[in-house]
Amino acid sequence: MELKGKNAIVTGAARGIGRGIALKLAAAGANVALVDLGNPADRALTYNLAAQTDLLRTVEEAKALGVKAVPILADVTRMADCESMAAETVKQLGSIDVLVNNAGIIAVGLVADFSEEQWDRVMAVNAKGPFLCAKACIPHMVRNKEGAIINTASIAGKTGRGEGDGAGDNLNFIATHGTYLRREQTPDDIGEAVVYLSRADNITGITLNVAGGAEVH
Repeated sequence: MELKGKNAIVTGAARGIGRGIALKLAAAGANVALVDLGNPADRALTYNLAAQTDLLRTVEEAKALGVKAVPILADVTRMADCESMAAETVKQLGSIDVLVNNAGIIAVGLVADFSEEQWDRVMAVNAKGPFLCAKACIPHMVRNKEGAIINTASIAGKTGRGEGDGAGDNLNFIATHGTYLRREQTPDDIGEAVVYLSRADNITGITLNVAGGAEVH
């Protein structure tokens, strides 16, 4: 799919990897709907999520690349929000050609210490969220007779880390010395992969590791 003039939704787009993905798509000529919760507080987490100001800042960065960019506040764990997200994207941009399910949260701990609330929240955002967003967007893509859905996830889903091996002070060591390329992966790296997958019409059902070689076995 040629991305120039196409319309993409990126969830979790306010900052970090989502921001990197949205700006790479915009640089490739795609209009972007930037979706985020817009509420920093989450009692199941030990860190703050992005604020609405972060989302609006990224929207302006995307617009500066010469494309249309719109902010959408939505909770990807709620079907009504996902349907509103899809409808608003079509209203503002005209269609949905690419969906990037990037919204995700991190909660780390030993099983014995991990709360049920944390587990439920992680599964709701990271697993249920992509399902609901896809469910809301697919009917619009079917009408277009084309579309790409790209889900991002951590390589932690493939390679587990034991206690003291992948958190805190050890994280940077693993991110650099544990890869062939000897550097951390950046939001731009993930964005480049999303642009590639969006354009690659005959690639489907694959898992692409953007991990600097950390998943070479």
